[in-house]
Order: sequence, then C-alpha cells, then structure tokens
Amino acid sequence: MNIDGYKLIPNSECLNEQGRGVLIYVHNSIVNCCTEVEASQGSESVWIKLSLQNNENALIGCVYRSPNNDSTADNLFVEDFSKLDRVPNQVDHIIFGDFNFPEINWTDETCDKDPSHISARFLESTREGLLIQHIKEPTRWRDGQKSNTLDLLFTNKDGLISDVEILPPLGKSDHGIIVFNLHCAYNESSIPKTKVLFNKGDYVGLRKELDVDWESILSQKSTEESWHIIKDRILSACSRYIPTVTINNKSAWKQPWMNSQCLEKVKEKCKAWRVYLKSKQHRDKQKYTRARNQAKWACKKAVKEFEKKIAKLTKSNSKAFWKYVKSKLKNKDPVAELDTESGRVSTDQGKANELNKFFKSVFTIEDNNNIPTLPRKNYENPLNHININENEVREYLEDLNINKSPGPDKLNPRVLKEASSQLAKPFAILYKQSLSEGKLPLEWKSAIITPIFKNKGSKHQATNYRPVSLTSVPCKILEKIIRKKIMEHMNNNGFFTSFQHGFLEGRSCVTNLLSSLDYWTRVIDEKGAIDCIYMDFKKAFDSVPHSRLLHKMDSYGVQLKWLEDFL
Repeated sequence: MNIDGYKLIPNSECLNEQGRGVLIYVHNSIVNCCTEVEASQGSESVWIKLSLQNNENALIGCVYRSPNNDSTADNLFVEDFSKLDRVPNQVDHIIFGDFNFPEINWTDETCDKDPSHISARFLESTREGLLIQHIKEPTRWRDGQKSNTLDLLFTNKDGLISDVEILPPLGKSDHGIIVFNLHCAYNESSIPKTKVLFNKGDYVGLRKELDVDWESILSQKSTEESWHIIKDRILSACSRYIPTVTINNKSAWKQPWMNSQCLEKVKEKCKAWRVYLKSKQHRDKQKYTRARNQAKWACKKAVKEFEKKIAKLTKSNSKAFWKYVKSKLKNKDPVAELDTESGRVSTDQGKANELNKFFKSVFTIEDNNNIPTLPRKNYENPLNHININENEVREYLEDLNINKSPGPDKLNPRVLKEASSQLAKPFAILYKQSLSEGKLPLEWKSAIITPIFKNKGSKHQATNYRPVSLTSVPCKILEKIIRKKIMEHMNNNGFFTSFQHGFLEGRSCVTNLLSSLDYWTRVIDEKGAIDCIYMDFKKAFDSVPHSRLLHKMDSYGVQLKWLEDFL
C-alpha cells in the first residue's frame, strides 16, 4: 500500500476486512501542512486539512457511498454533507469520490426522483452548500449497462481547480480516473504572526516617551535624517507601550464572533462525541445530542450579538463591517490567474509582475523639449513658499481616522492621533525641511499597491484591474496642507471656472446635475433644442504627463520645487 514519496492517510489498519477502503496519499513535501480530520459516521470517507497562506485552510475529502446503504446510513450521509456550509468561509472545500447517484443528471443538475428520494435530497444539499460539481460526463462504464456519472468532484469556490480530465480505468475497474489541477498556495512551514493591540496601548507612557526637545534633536539634520529619527522614536515607543499577541494557525480557525461561553459549549460537544464513539451507548448519544444543541444555540446567539455590534458601529468603524462581509465571500483571491504573452500565470510573483507591467504602461513619458509654451496667468503673488504652522499640523493629527491602515512606514493613525500634541512639533519641523529642500523622504515615495477588479471584462486580463495605493500617513498630512494652500491660491486669483464642479468644496456631481437641469429646462421653455456630448477619458489621472502638469502649474503661479520631487 506504500508509495515512495507519499504518506498514506489513514494507515492500512483502517481498511475493512476485505482489504478495501477510502484513502488519500499526501506528498512528503506538504505532509507538515496536512492534518487528518476526524471523519463522520454517515459515510466511508477520509478528510484532511491543508494549511494555506494568509491563515486560510483547505478541507479535502475522499468519499465513498455504497449503493446498498440503508435509509439510516443515507440520512446520515446527507446530514453530514449539509453541514459543509457551516464550515468557516476561509476554508476551501475540495470533495471527490464515488457517490453512486445515477438518478442525478449533472449536466443540468436535475433528478428524476421525487423530493423525498435520497438522490433528490443529496442534490438539494449541494445547492444549499453552494457547492460546484465539475464532472459532467460519465465516469463508469459496464457492458450491457447505461454509462453513469457516479464519480463526482465538488468545490465551494470557482477557480479552485482546472484542467479536469477523465482518464481510462485503472486495471480491471469500470470507473474512470479523474485528474485535475488544484490551485492553492500552501504554507511549507507554519510561521506565527504578531498582531499589535492598539486598543490596549499605554498611551500615557507613550506620550511621555515622545515628549522631548525635538528642536535640538532635529537641528542641523536633513529631511531624510529627520524622518528616520522621528519614525524610529515612534516605533520604539510603540514596542514599549503597545502590547502584541502571537496568532498561530490554531487560533486562525477561531471565528471573530466566538466568545468564551460559546467556545466552552463547543468543547463540551466534542468531548461528548468522543465519549459516545467509545461507548456506543444510547445514554451517551443523548448527552451528545444535548451538548450539540446547546453549542448550536450558543453559536447562533454569539453570531447574532456580534453582527448586531458591527451594525451599530458601521458609521464609526466601517472597516470592521467590510472585513466581516469579505470573510463571508466564497472567493477571496483579489486577483485571478492572469494571461500573459507566455501563457497564464497563477503565482503571486507572476501576477505582481504582470500587473506592474500594465500599471507602468499607462503613464505618459514625453520629451520635455516638445512641451508647448503656456501664457502666464494674471496673479497677485506666486505660490513659491508655504508656512507650516504647528497648530495646523496638530489639528490634522487629531482628525486622523484611527480605523485606517498605516502605510509602508508602519506608523499607525491611532498612535499618531493619541500623541498628536507631542508629534505636532517634530512633524512641523520635518515638513518645513522637506519644503525648503524640495525633497521627500524616500520612504514617502513607496506604497502598498492593491489591484482592484473593475467588475467588467475578464478577470484574467491585467487591463481590467486598477491600482489602489496605501502611502505614508505623515506624507498624506503634508499633501493636505499643500493642497489647501494651492486651492486658496487658485480661488483668490479666480482661476476656477464657474462650470467646474469636481474637486471643489461645496460642489459635486449633484450640483453639476442641478445646474445642467436648470439650463436645459430654461432652453426647453424657450422652445430651443439641446444636444449633449458625454466624454470619458481613459486612465485620465494616470496618463497626465508630469512635466506638462508642472509646466502648467507654473503658468498659474504655483512654483513649488517640492511638487516636482513628489510627482
């Protein structure tokens, strides 16, 4: 029964008296990522859990249902299959085996039996569990009999498998061999992750740590040096006054709604089940049933309370709401396999390279010698200097949304907001240095880029994804200050046309529509005609030439050297 390079699950001792049974061979390279899951009593089956990346898991099952099952065994089989939709959504399901349901037509997923028949009930259980069945042609052939689709392959997500083939039977068997590719990124070693508990931080101690003479510390320093001094001091204070917790793969299975009372009930249910398996006594079965029902109601109550809490906090913490919604989605991979010139890529590195290639291609690079000369606008004074006020910086720090994510520098908005009085001074000094030198710290030019599907076209084309960048929070504050000064300069000099409704305070798509509707109504009242032309620029912001933009801003009197380095 042994195959070189593979581990047998379960071992041969689990086979029946005839030497037959259900088993799975696991390659030695992923044995450490696999753990056997206890099989239910409703079917002859073997189950394993494969640890994947991002704290996710795959539940893989090999199942055999005998056509000679009695009604009790069939009832248990359907009941166990119906429980699969209760498994956490971050678990991928891959289930295959010989199910022996010739009454089901899997081409159109219909059954010619009445709803009480075991075949119809099984088909309904797969629908309730949102399972996808991938075998549509016969897998079992015997002379003189109709060929049937008895061997099935289920997944709970689209895109988990590909290249499904039915090969000739092995030996004298009358069942074909099903071959397919499984797409998943497994963990070769389980590395615990560290989570920072910002809600439990000692911010009194952190403020004292950061209350220093920043003027003397940052004196005679360049922008780059000042940035690293400030960042390192903040991160050092965080490591002292904000606790962390280690999350391993075991705790990753725990649901966010699982409280201590609920967890205790689940443990009691598992304990009662193990007792019943050993004794097979009716009284132990009754104890298990009671424990199971108590755990069920405790979980329902916990889920209800958790969802109610999230709903109440949606306005103040929408991030938690969308995180919970995302956990309920079947397919969590934001990027599907991508088509390239050399074929389709499925690895993270391959996807990143293809998306990076496309994102770079949309930017416009032109010859600076061919930029047209723009006439100078009339303005009172050019905007070539910006005064940074410490109180203004403090206001921006206090206004930070603590539920937002940090950038590549790992400076969390919660920390910056809590220590706003202590950090306003050093950041004001840093901003002054940056504007004076016309340089940004190198780390401010880095970003965590997430590709977002546009919900149109093929998911396999990189052109149908748009990038969303997560940049440094301190850099965003300086951006807001500069934007405010530019807007004041443009408004004071009357550079904005009355027809512009975008990116202006007090104006929006609604005001644009109201203004247009008012004009159209007036024209119609005067018996006039209206012709409308709608235009949409593809990649409008990404394709703007930076040199031409700087040249145009200079003609409007915005003469900040900092903007050139920023772009």
